[in-house]
Amino acid sequence: MIMDQERVHRYASRSSRYRAGASREIREGNWERAEELLWGSLVGAVKAVAISRGVELEDDEDAKRYLAILAGEKRNRRLGNAFDQLASYSDILYRIQDSTLGPDRLYNLVERVSYVVENLWEMLPPDEGGQQV
Repeated sequence: MIMDQERVHRYASRSSRYRAGASREIREGNWERAEELLWGSLVGAVKAVAISRGVELEDDEDAKRYLAILAGEKRNRRLGNAFDQLASYSDILYRIQDSTLGPDRLYNLVERVSYVVENLWEMLPPDEGGQQV
């Protein structure tokens, strides 16, 4: 179990770093890089929760399916469609660059994904010192 706790902590920490990096990249106007980091943050958070519950996920599709299960448990549809929302990131970015949409749409998407990531972090058990992972 100690090894699993280390893996949970590693995925949760990576998720946190990626989300912070995504915010930084957005502020600097590096929208494409921000998308990659948001994906990493979301997948890392899902994997951390899965591992904390003894579930192994092989790939992003497994993570998407597992997030749908968590959304059902929590009765929160916003959790379940985070991957689908994030999949629309490139299209929204293209439309912003093409001047058919304003950047607010992309900021809203980032906020929705951040909400899901934060909710996933809250599902993690506290570590041995009683701190949230």
